[in-house]
Amino acid sequence: SDVVGYDEVLCCVFEFEAIDSDADAWTEWSDWGFDTDQKADCEARVVTAIESERSDSEEDRRWRAHCSSIHNGAVTVTAGDSVRVPWKNVHHDDFAFECPENQVLGGFMSKFELDSFKKNEQGGHDHTKTADRRFGFWCADITNAEVTKNDWSDYSSLGLAWEPSCAEGEAIAAVDSQFDSSTYDRKWRYKCATITPLEEAPTPAPTPAP
Repeated sequence: SDVVGYDEVLCCVFEFEAIDSDADAWTEWSDWGFDTDQKADCEARVVTAIESERSDSEEDRRWRAHCSSIHNGAVTVTAGDSVRVPWKNVHHDDFAFECPENQVLGGFMSKFELDSFKKNEQGGHDHTKTADRRFGFWCADITNAEVTKNDWSDYSSLGLAWEPSCAEGEAIAAVDSQFDSSTYDRKWRYKCATITPLEEAPTPAPTPAP
């Protein structure tokens, strides 16, 4: 398989004060719509919802993420490496991605391929319909908080919009996808994780002077 495993290289520590809805924002849709490379990077925030719209005429989906900040003085978020992102799947394969312990989703990217051509023994090329995406994901590391993963959701319906979202104080921590060869679409499910800030250690009293 040419699928490369999750790269745990992390960069850039950001400090925040629990998830703040006032600082939430959706990433932008791709300027070129469907059939293009797409990326949703929450940078110093975490993914709390995803929006995916299906176009039957394009046989593709477009994607964006809802990013939320974490606000608790004791909690730190370490953004994942969004540059060196390995692909999680090959075309038409089922796959699952789950963030490691104490991490939640920080972003994702995908690349669409409509058709592929492979050289045959006669010197020509065989045409194969692909109409699928490869996906890469990265996670944000959460420290000074307990990250508890919840159960899987139900699978989404083929051909319809998919809009997974987590409750207040939660973020997406895993996704699972199954390819359907009759529609060239994917079913998805997801798993949220509850982020509970740990109690701050009390400030030690000054040591009495001798």
